[in-house]
Amino acid sequence: MKKRIFPRFENTYRGNLHTHTTRSDGAYELDAVLHAYQDMGYQFLCISDHRKYYVSSIKENENFIILDGMEGEVGDSSYHIHAIADYSAEEAERFEAESIWPVTEQSPQETINEYIKRGNICIINHPRWTKLEYEELLEAEGYLGIEIYNNNCDRESLTGYATDYWDYLLRKGKRVYGFASDDAHAKDIHCNVSEYFGGWICVSAEGLSQKNIVNSMKTGDFYASNGPAFLTIDKEDRTISLQTSPVKSIAFISWPEHGVNVYDKSGKDIREAAFTVPEGARYVRIEITDQNGKKAWSNPLFF
Repeated sequence: MKKRIFPRFENTYRGNLHTHTTRSDGAYELDAVLHAYQDMGYQFLCISDHRKYYVSSIKENENFIILDGMEGEVGDSSYHIHAIADYSAEEAERFEAESIWPVTEQSPQETINEYIKRGNICIINHPRWTKLEYEELLEAEGYLGIEIYNNNCDRESLTGYATDYWDYLLRKGKRVYGFASDDAHAKDIHCNVSEYFGGWICVSAEGLSQKNIVNSMKTGDFYASNGPAFLTIDKEDRTISLQTSPVKSIAFISWPEHGVNVYDKSGKDIREAAFTVPEGARYVRIEITDQNGKKAWSNPLFF
């Protein structure tokens, strides 16, 4: 029987989880950032200023919401960890609005544990930019996923892509999700090569509220992108089929058995593909690439 993997709910919502303002080291005031993303059609945004926890008054809305959170730092700042409020954790002793959390001397694991205890999900930000070792991420527990694309890091130092970290973790049996974000700081919203609007996630959720968006993130009901789009992903037994926006290639990446890269030999766009996952494969994820080299990434399916 065919099962719809994405979107699981009727509506999908586009949002950015990693944005800075003048509350920390960003160039723009909060209102300017919010209006810029709304004007570009985003439906949610996390204000993730460094070490300063943001609490939003817009937790549920038909058009636009803000997720509570911050970007924390550990020790020598080699770990940057997102804390995003999870309102299904009802008994948590939460961070107060505008509370300051200096660079902690706790271990990365102690910091993750603290953030979760205080009612947050955790995402490890830009692991290539912070020069993390694969094994460090393998040893850590409790985080939801990692940034596999960071627009600012890509623009600044070509350290934005981290799918190799992701595949390493997945091959080792760690079930983590992949996120894309802007990490925008600079005063260049309207320039041609901007830190803004270059990495996002599209979430399938029951409705536009903090709780619904984060719940869907926790179950992997989203994809990450810096360009193209997944329209549908279906699964029937071991066969995965999907429809996308026009793309150059659709890659099914699996382990330990190899996947397949689907493309038109004439170089024309394709919009659909199917793949039967071989016996013995532990997971498969899908990576689509458009004619401009922009990509989108599904979350892994495990077998």
